[in-house]
Amino acid sequence: HRLARYVYSEIGDTDVADLTSPRVYEIAARVERQGHFRLAHLVVGTIGQIMRFGIPLGLVPQGDVTRDLRGSLSAAVTRSRAHLETPAEVGGLMRRIGEMPWKMTKAGLLLQAYTFVRPGELRRALWDEIDLASATWRIPAEKMKMRRAHIVPLSRQVIDILERIRSTIADGSPFVLHGIRSRTRPLSDLALLSALRDMGYGKDDMSVHGFRSIASTLLNENSWPPDAIEAQLAHATGGTVRGTYNYAQYLPVRREMMQWYADYLDALRDGISISRIDKDRPR
Repeated sequence: HRLARYVYSEIGDTDVADLTSPRVYEIAARVERQGHFRLAHLVVGTIGQIMRFGIPLGLVPQGDVTRDLRGSLSAAVTRSRAHLETPAEVGGLMRRIGEMPWKMTKAGLLLQAYTFVRPGELRRALWDEIDLASATWRIPAEKMKMRRAHIVPLSRQVIDILERIRSTIADGSPFVLHGIRSRTRPLSDLALLSALRDMGYGKDDMSVHGFRSIASTLLNENSWPPDAIEAQLAHATGGTVRGTYNYAQYLPVRREMMQWYADYLDALRDGISISRIDKDRPR
């Protein structure tokens, strides 16, 4: 999409051996002038990937010209995804989701809230990846942002949702959340966002990705081990060895944490005192 929108019209017919840093910079600068500073970096990065692919093939004698653009682009401003910030607001969101009619979007929002995986990982979830008996969802490495296999322990609430999906709206699809018009495709990436907007949450209030920020905040505020939280969020851990260690070491804690968190969301939804679900847990 980036290439089609920003690159092909400018240099699509240019021999890669004739490409220069000024030509690439011209494209990036045009994107910057539209206010898309992070996108400018992504466009340059994509062009650089193509050039590096051609170097060992002998097609790019001048090397990767995008390396000369380091420091020449405006800094990419990274903003956190919009999300609710207080337990009361989260409880209100869970109540609104609960009031929705039973359909794929409601099931998707509930699964997003309870599992807080990346939205793309949820939309592309396959029934073959999920073991209801062991309450475990194993996401293969090729679907993960960090290209490492990931385990999601499933709470009782998630198991109930999955069983209800399978018995009511699954329609024989390999996808847990299949498309509204096609069971052979996953749910649209806009479906859950549109549901949030229909509930009255604006773009500065809440995003689908915001469920991850909510989980991180609430779990940290309730003293769950930071390493277990980061492992469950599938964040980079600063090294392959440590990443592998966390993957194995924190799974029992993560399983307990995920059930606690699901109970916590339900308590916020129902207006129950937090102390009623504040059970012993690792500090």
